[in-house]
Amino acid sequence: MLPTACRNFPRITLADRRGVFITLSHFCPTAAALLFDDRDITVVEAPASLSLNGAVEGLDATGVLPPLLRPGMLSDAEGYSAWEAEAIGVWNDRRYAAKDALAIVTAATDDVCRWRPGTETLAARARSAFDRARAAWVRRPAP
Repeated sequence: MLPTACRNFPRITLADRRGVFITLSHFCPTAAALLFDDRDITVVEAPASLSLNGAVEGLDATGVLPPLLRPGMLSDAEGYSAWEAEAIGVWNDRRYAAKDALAIVTAATDDVCRWRPGTETLAARARSAFDRARAAWVRRPAP
């Protein structure tokens, strides 16, 4: 039997109210090489082999508060999921160099963090914030 850490590597696992999420550590050469493939980043259902047939271990956040949006304000699962999906969409858009994609995600995130309850859901704000950040992006000339 391998130690738990070795048996789970390169998996990084988070369990929260939305479900169980597994990503692969960039410290694994095979996983890191995937970052250079010309494929979209996607969130997919993990095969049983990746989830160790349901026995994968990691951070269990099922009984904790949701992520902090800003001091004094928590996000919610739907809002966080919308932000994550929009951010992945930016990283997948081949029009943006990495520096530009980071600027768009940063601008949208700053916008989302200014959200106040009452007029729209956090998920709606995340989608509209990314729309605004994309619209404000100006293609930079190649060096």
